[in-house]
Amino acid sequence: MKIQILLWMHLIFLLPTNAFSQDLEELRLYAEANKTRFISPEKSLKLYDYLLKNTESKSFAVEIEIRKLQINRFLGEYRIAIRNSYNIKSQLHSLNNPELYFLYFIENAKLFQDLELSENAMSELLKAKNNFKDLPAETARKNLTNLVLAENYIHSDTPPDTKIDDLKSIIRELDNQDERLPWLFYRLSRLYKSVDIDSAKVYAARIPTENDLDILGCIFRSDLCRGKILSKDFNQIELPPDLKIAVLEHNLEFWQATKNQDSILEIREKLQSLENLLDIEKKQAKVDLLQNIYEAKKQEIYAKNGIIEKRWLFGSLSLLVCIAAYFGILFYRKFGKDQSKEIEETTHKPIVISDKTEMQILENLEEFERSKLFLDKQMRIASLAKHLDTNTRYLSTIINAEKDKTFNNYINSLRINYILEKLDSDPKYLTYKISYLAEESGFASQSSFTAAFKDFTGKTPSTYIRDLENR
Repeated sequence: MKIQILLWMHLIFLLPTNAFSQDLEELRLYAEANKTRFISPEKSLKLYDYLLKNTESKSFAVEIEIRKLQINRFLGEYRIAIRNSYNIKSQLHSLNNPELYFLYFIENAKLFQDLELSENAMSELLKAKNNFKDLPAETARKNLTNLVLAENYIHSDTPPDTKIDDLKSIIRELDNQDERLPWLFYRLSRLYKSVDIDSAKVYAARIPTENDLDILGCIFRSDLCRGKILSKDFNQIELPPDLKIAVLEHNLEFWQATKNQDSILEIREKLQSLENLLDIEKKQAKVDLLQNIYEAKKQEIYAKNGIIEKRWLFGSLSLLVCIAAYFGILFYRKFGKDQSKEIEETTHKPIVISDKTEMQILENLEEFERSKLFLDKQMRIASLAKHLDTNTRYLSTIINAEKDKTFNNYINSLRINYILEKLDSDPKYLTYKISYLAEESGFASQSSFTAAFKDFTGKTPSTYIRDLENR
């Protein structure tokens, strides 16, 4: 009996110790992932994924997801970052944690800024500021640097000198072990490059030389950047696109100075390929983001109008209609076919759309055109009708009547207009391949793009571009 009591007492004390050890291990791995996220982001992502699979804390899981959002944005994986963002948003509602809300708004603001959605970025930054005011004093003090860094990152109209001074002030306040220092040194060296090359070299020299970050210093020297940054698997290297572009531009300047045409062509090809991939990634990410925003707004409208109750009512009415139709058929069979003509006439009446509905659909179409959702390759009349909260018959009728086009011609005209604006306003588009222009404007194939382009302009894309160059 005494032995059993001793065993039970041992078990009671052992369980909390094991749980405590597990918590310590989680914190150790989390600290390691945070420390290396700007130096070895791939390693950090693996650690975060491991922690997500093993943690039972919802708050800790959301904090990890915010870090993953930060790294994926850092690496230019914008579509993954958007999925991170909406995953976080769905989990935050069940938590009452103002600090997590603040960190979420900060990272969202930076994501929108990277996607060149300045208004959205400022909106998220304002939410972060409002949330910051409600943080406890100690928590606010800890997160003040995050807020200042976000403001420095998002206010693109701030002069470089001011940004430099602000970043240097932030760095002076940080601990020497702060994991953000490598990337802050890089940002400072990039800002200094256009105003003071010596200072740029000083800050570049402070960047750690672990993994691929040792190439940073070469940007500010007169020699070439070498290493696997220029290897065949160039696009798969875990580095931010901003850094890859900086390295390629530096090497291009070097070869242009030495007039090595073969190397110039090689670097230009890699630079264009990288910029094209980044443009496509941003475009697709914007489409995903705008679709999510649209869906969220629609759900909000549904909630306000009590759409759920209306669906129940509609379901009940539909059931009554089905019952009435059933008895109508019985009546028809019993009393003859005299009423068949009336039924036929009613089913072939022209579609009648109220002025209010028509105006609403036209307004929604204008918003659709501004949102650039027509660049989505999967855009069909059924999906657009769903987005606009109407039906395909109404939508088709209004497009035919008001736009004087079929649905396919309407979408194609928007896409061609989009690419024409790019060709007219941005000279680099004149150098892109026709297949990329087709991809950029949302066409499923180069042949369909060429056919639509010729129908719209009377010229093939190649001829149109050649005329622009000659002009």
